[in-house]
This record gives sequence, C-alpha cells and structure tokens, in this order.
Amino acid sequence: MKSRAFLLAAPALLVTPVWAQQMAAVESTEQVIVLGTLPGSDIGLSSDKVPGALQSLSPDQITAQHGGSLLSALGSQTAGVNLSDIQGNGLFQNLRFHGFDASPLQGTPQGLAVYQNGVRLNEAFGDTVNWDAIPQNAIASLEVWSANPVFGLNALGGAVSMVMKNGFTWQGLEASLQGGSYGHGMASAQWGMEDGAFSFYGAAEGVTNEGWRFHSGSNLARLYADAGWRFGDSELHLVASGAATSLGVVGPTPFDLIQRNSKSVYTFPQTTRNTIGSLALNGKTRLDQNWQIEASAYLRSLKQRHADGNDGNFERCSNSSSFAGRLCLEDDGFPRPTPFTGAAALNFRNQFAILDQNNASIAFTPGIFYGTLDRTSTASTSHGATLQVTGNAPLLGLANYLTAGFSVDTSAIGFRSTSSLARISPSLLVAVDPTLAGSGSIIHANGSIG
Repeated sequence: MKSRAFLLAAPALLVTPVWAQQMAAVESTEQVIVLGTLPGSDIGLSSDKVPGALQSLSPDQITAQHGGSLLSALGSQTAGVNLSDIQGNGLFQNLRFHGFDASPLQGTPQGLAVYQNGVRLNEAFGDTVNWDAIPQNAIASLEVWSANPVFGLNALGGAVSMVMKNGFTWQGLEASLQGGSYGHGMASAQWGMEDGAFSFYGAAEGVTNEGWRFHSGSNLARLYADAGWRFGDSELHLVASGAATSLGVVGPTPFDLIQRNSKSVYTFPQTTRNTIGSLALNGKTRLDQNWQIEASAYLRSLKQRHADGNDGNFERCSNSSSFAGRLCLEDDGFPRPTPFTGAAALNFRNQFAILDQNNASIAFTPGIFYGTLDRTSTASTSHGATLQVTGNAPLLGLANYLTAGFSVDTSAIGFRSTSSLARISPSLLVAVDPTLAGSGSIIHANGSIG
C-alpha cells in the first residue's frame, strides 16, 4: 500500500491545462490558457505567464498520423520528444522527454507525469504509462509541459496533460475506418449531444495489427464516455473509460537469425495483456465573478499479465554431485569455493539441482533444448480526490492570480512472478511439454539460487 498527498499554493494550477474560450477584458479580448480539472474553466492564466515551456496539440493534429496510439502524434509533432522501440512493437514504445521516460516498461527512468482530465495515468506500480489504453479520438486538447512542480510526483522531466471531449464542447456523429500494411486496421467512432442542461459524449476505438515481425500482433479496444449536467454556474461530469489490449512484444533478435529472415524473433511468446478501467466524478462552481472551486474524485483499476518465453541455462548435473544425471542450472558463472575439494565441492554442485513442487530432482533428457516460461501478474487499484480554488481578484489594486489546491491518492498493489520449466521447439516456441520430465514446474534450485 502506498499513498501520497500534497498541498499547493502557486501561480499556476494543480492539474490539466486546457484551452478556454476567450476571456472578456475591459477593452479587449485575448486568448488564454486555463489550468483546471475541467474543460471550459472560466478563470484562466495567460500562457506567457506560465513558468516553463508549453506545447499544445489540437484534435486534428493528434489523429493526423493515423497511428494506433497517441505516441504517433507526440513523436512526430512535439519538439524534444523521442520514441524508442526496444520491445519490437510500435504500440509498446518508450517516450523520452528531457532525459526522462514515460514508458510502459518497468525499470526505465520514469520522470513524466501524465494526466487525463486531472486523473493521473501513471500506474501505481513503477509509475509506468500504458499509452495503448488512451483513446485518441476522445481528446479535446493535449499539452506537453517542461518540468513544473505543480504536476506533483515524478514530473522532473515534464508532464503530458490531456483534456477530453464532452457533450457540451463536442456534438455530432463521426466514424472512420482505415487499413494498411502488415495487417493494420483501425475503426473509431464518436458521438456527442447536448440537451438543455444535460450532455453526453461517447467514443470507441478498435485497433488490430499483425506487426512486421513474426508473433508480434496486437489488438486493442478502447471506450470512453462522459455524462454532464449544468446547474446555473455549476457543472458536473461523470466519466467512465476502459481498455482491453493485447500486445505482442518480441524484443531483440540475434543477427544470424535476422540474416536468414528479417521477420525472425528469438523465442516466443512475449505478450502483454492489459485490462484497465476508471470512473471519475468532476465538478466545478463559480462563487462569484473572481473565484471558482473545482473538485474531482476517481477510481482506477489495472490488471496486467505478461508471458515471456526465454532460453534456459540448464545442463546435466555433474557426476561428482549427489544429483548425477539429473537437471541442474549451469554453474560456470558462479565463483567456486577455495579449496574446491571434498565437501566444499559437493555442496557447491548440489545447490544447482532443479527441484519440482514436491522437492524431487528432475531427470535430465539429452537432446532437449530447455527454456523457461516466465509470467508476471500485476493488479492495482487506485483512488483519489483533488480540490482547488482559483481566483483572479485584484490584490492591493494590482492584478492577481491565485490557485490553491490539495490532492490525495492511494493505491493497493499486488505483484506476482513465476518461472516455469519449458521446452524450446524448433520454431523457437517456448511451451510446457507434458512428455518432458518436470515441464511446467515452477523452477527453484536446491540452493535457492539462479
């Protein structure tokens, strides 16, 4: 369990920058940028007074690349953003900005905060970002910020903030269908309506891609819905979103295999499956001409499953061990005791024997290519709330802009990892073989090493 809270009083808003309608001034009208938890906020701050660089993308710019994820637009239309594809799947890329990552891959130097309508999209476990789960066609505006402390934890490199469409800001019906090379297909639809004080907006996207390498196919389904109500100077939105994705990630391939066929992969499967859902309630109200209160609460759930077939470092146990002829881990990389004789040598070799779930040794089968089927499972549930007050009332006769906010986020995380004994077939498929002794057993060595 982890939790965080922070208090802010600064000349900028806590979360989610959005483009607002023009503000009326005494003698002129200027375009402003609004920093708020809801689209259409009325009290805004001019962009030239925001501390830090800001880049903004419109809905047309976001969808112009016709890519399967938001990364296509960010990588091609945002200065300072670089994408890397170390997993061999264009939908599972790393985004790097000012030396920090917003990546779906655990262990990368995460340093960008990502928000959707004020809800933090960085996962509780490792601050990873699952870009494949974000619906592109539902985005009303997107901003990329340089480092700014108002975006909270792990925003050293900057922040990506999205404001989504709703029925008050977008009406009509739109649908699209596209296809391309390597089995790429994408269908999307969106519908918005406004009926007096009520509005509704819904969007759906489906993506399929076979990939240019073997066993790298992906399938994505994304949904987004917003129901809104207006009560005088107050506005309330109930937002639900969900995604179910399956990504084939195949990783680097040895050069000799690439020479035979450029589509080759080195062992499979390597798949990641995500199921993500969230529910949020956002509201705002005007206290008077100069003061506004905004609040939001959310619940977010992630279930992630990863399966990875790998080569295994196994060998026949030495004749000088107590497990002669059985299955052992290779011991070449482990330092041997000195002197390496008698009981010391015997104990050293005994610790590498592989045992099954009944703690029995496993017979070594000659001519078999042993591998491991590694699985990880992550489940997290996060919830939180944000409250902020914004005002632009003059202070001592001078122009003034003040925002004070408070947010609390808590997460419960469960993580499990297993490695099972498997067989590598001539096609480089790593799978459990019922005819192979010990296949399917969770791997553990006699000496709890490896």
